[in-house]
Amino acid sequence: MKRLLRRSLALLVSFASLPSLYAAEPTMSDVLRSCPKTANAIVQGDLVALRKLTLGSPIQADLPSNVTRVRIAAELNLESFHPAWEIGYAALEKMQGADYFAKREAGYIDTVNGRQVVWTPNEMYLIPLQDNVLSIVRPADRRFVGQWLKKDRSNVVSNYLQQVAARNFDSKSVLIAVDVEDVLSPQIIQERLQGVKSIAGKNLAALSTNLGDLQGVTIEVANESLQATITVDFRNPVAELAPVAKEFFGEVLAARGVQLAGYSNWQVGSANDGKSLRFTGPI
Repeated sequence: MKRLLRRSLALLVSFASLPSLYAAEPTMSDVLRSCPKTANAIVQGDLVALRKLTLGSPIQADLPSNVTRVRIAAELNLESFHPAWEIGYAALEKMQGADYFAKREAGYIDTVNGRQVVWTPNEMYLIPLQDNVLSIVRPADRRFVGQWLKKDRSNVVSNYLQQVAARNFDSKSVLIAVDVEDVLSPQIIQERLQGVKSIAGKNLAALSTNLGDLQGVTIEVANESLQATITVDFRNPVAELAPVAKEFFGEVLAARGVQLAGYSNWQVGSANDGKSLRFTGPI
């Protein structure tokens, strides 16, 4: 989770060169539908709230003062959390021309599918759109940008991300959601559960079935305090996993080198008729 949060903040900082955002920027659902390929992750950031929450910290210094909100969709490698591609939208109070962005970013103007796009040296395209909207597309793959600009494309949107994107997250400074449906094999999971101390003596076959039902993970950070809620969603109730969830996931995170300060004080509960596990605590 630490790597994912760090990577997500890096995506938010990508918009450092943009003017202030307008209140009617595209929704997270709009971002998902705009992608020429299926995204498996989304990030939404309220940078006004984040700057207040991180005041005086190195993170706060990295957050651009002229940005209020960004929304990004990406295809993540679930091992490295490095994106194969990213698409983000920002609505501007006043749209600048392509010349302005090319000069500011030390890039150049290209034309793709009849649209002016700005190539930048940090391997991304900036594309001025209608209605005071500017988009960022990475990497700077001209063919991929061309696919994104075509209006007749067909896009398959992740059901999990679509459901998350439809929620109201006005009270959150950061939202991260990752679709992992059908990624985990119960057979492989059972092999890897051997020797995990937190579940010693438990029914490994049943636990593996629970974990194989994993649909996605959503991370939310409040906009008034550095309190996080991590929701782990499954297709079916996870009766075998729920009683050992805190100890199990704590051990898994530690094995991957992730340390959550104060994790022992985090609260864990179930929701959605036992199909979701919810972890809440400070970060």
